[in-house]
Amino acid sequence: MPGRWSWLLEEVGLRKLIFSPLVYRYIMGELRGASDLVKCALCPNMCRHACPVSIVDGRETTSPSGKARLGMLVERGYVDLDRDVAEAIYACLSCEACRRWCYFSFSVDELLRPLRGRSIEEGKAPRGVQALLSNLSEHGYPYGEPRSQARPSGGGVVYFPGCVTTEHLPELAESALRLLELLGFNAQPLEGVCCGAPAYYAGDERLFKRLAARLAEALESAEPRLVVASCPSCVHALRNLYPSLGLRVPPRVLHVAELLAEQQQFPGKGTSLRITYHDPCKLVYALGKPNLLRELLVRLGVSVVDPRRRGDETFCCGYGGTLPFSHRELADSIARERLGELKEAAETVVTACPACKLAFTRNGGRVLDVAELAVSLLGGERGG
Repeated sequence: MPGRWSWLLEEVGLRKLIFSPLVYRYIMGELRGASDLVKCALCPNMCRHACPVSIVDGRETTSPSGKARLGMLVERGYVDLDRDVAEAIYACLSCEACRRWCYFSFSVDELLRPLRGRSIEEGKAPRGVQALLSNLSEHGYPYGEPRSQARPSGGGVVYFPGCVTTEHLPELAESALRLLELLGFNAQPLEGVCCGAPAYYAGDERLFKRLAARLAEALESAEPRLVVASCPSCVHALRNLYPSLGLRVPPRVLHVAELLAEQQQFPGKGTSLRITYHDPCKLVYALGKPNLLRELLVRLGVSVVDPRRRGDETFCCGYGGTLPFSHRELADSIARERLGELKEAAETVVTACPACKLAFTRNGGRVLDVAELAVSLLGGERGG
């Protein structure tokens, strides 16, 4: 059992009971018992302190266990899956912070995804989510007609900026390509094709599979030896979700920060700029790199000030999952909450996720992507 829960076992005197073979087999799912959703619903919200939605929204309905209870009541037919219930179960960043603190490693996002799928089928999903899925279905892109549909000619290295970068932060894509050039890679961009992650988090499994197959086909025709992406959610989809669909993916898929970390030396000039950093939840939890960004900044010669919440206790920027589409006002409130915390450390924030940069920039933050900072320190033209 995880050591961090030892105090709880001692407090409630359950250590002997919980390690009895019968109880252990029940908890581990070897004996048939309550579903994971019911177990989550009956929990006294032990992960609530880590849930950005619950902290900022402050309502029991949108707390982790509150949403699970709604889901359980819908599943058992005590509550109708109407628009109000759907609004609540979409009030989630898909950040996985709850799993970090759950004794059973449950993810509320995973537990509720089937119900989100049902709300889509019954036309009860929030209007912002319906618009998102409509764009993805019609254009293969979250925002309608793609701004760019660049395709690599074949072989070599492919740079995949992700939809947020292409739509809102084209300067970030230019910096990432410049960085790859400085590192000796002749990369070609692949733009205007969504990885499908928004459909996945929205609960539309069929659409996710269709979009994933489309991107996998585009990559297969390019036959790259390496794919480098700016968005950790895209890397998570390609590296961890696509294989479960039986899709063929290129041999190496790396986030820009992971590629930077592989470099033996940084011939950069360093900076006296005082900087703090925001660890993106998908880089931390989905890709398992809780300390990567800080380690990179130190190697780049930056004067780093640690934020209060960091690493595997990071706090989502507010633009995770489908929340910016279903609950834009709440998403911006979470971004301001996190930004205020980061500003206690330093005015300039470095992150490694386009969605995080967009969330903080829209809410008054001074933010650089790690690619932009690296370009400026390695002698390129762009960056801060």
